[in-house]
Amino acid sequence: MKGLGIIGAAFALAGCAVLEPAITLSRSEIGQRAFIDRREVDLKKVFKGMEGLSITGPDVGFQASAQRLELAWTARPKESPLGIPLSLRVSLSGTPVLNAQKNGIDLADVRIEEIRLPSIPFVNLDTKQMTQSGESLGTLPLLQFQPEELNRDGVVYQATGISLGTFGLRVDLAPK
Repeated sequence: MKGLGIIGAAFALAGCAVLEPAITLSRSEIGQRAFIDRREVDLKKVFKGMEGLSITGPDVGFQASAQRLELAWTARPKESPLGIPLSLRVSLSGTPVLNAQKNGIDLADVRIEEIRLPSIPFVNLDTKQMTQSGESLGTLPLLQFQPEELNRDGVVYQATGISLGTFGLRVDLAPK
């Protein structure tokens, strides 16, 4: 009975502890917000000339041990020639980092991971020839935090760190 009281007191103290504020983004949240809310990269303009294609993605994956995000898009012709379901899949990865203003996330050391035609399994394109032996494409802006993510209960926060786990991307916050 005495041990039960100690456990109860420990839970009560833990409940009183102030939790560090954070933004947690799941795969689907990153996929919905990727490259949309940043002015520097407008993928709609990039894909505008490809009206005959149906483009899906990005599908988001976490490379937790390497601390990298992977984003993949699939493009299919709206009308397949000869009824063959052709598609092209392109994936890239990068290390999530805070941008200079600490109000968004960039992908650093972006690399093309794969370009392939899934419907023709024996054809894969060599990404090393496309990017000078696998060199980095640099840094791309990924997403910007929403105002309500950085302003909670009248307190303005700024991002202080990023960690990538199995189920999400966590952005630690501290009062400005």
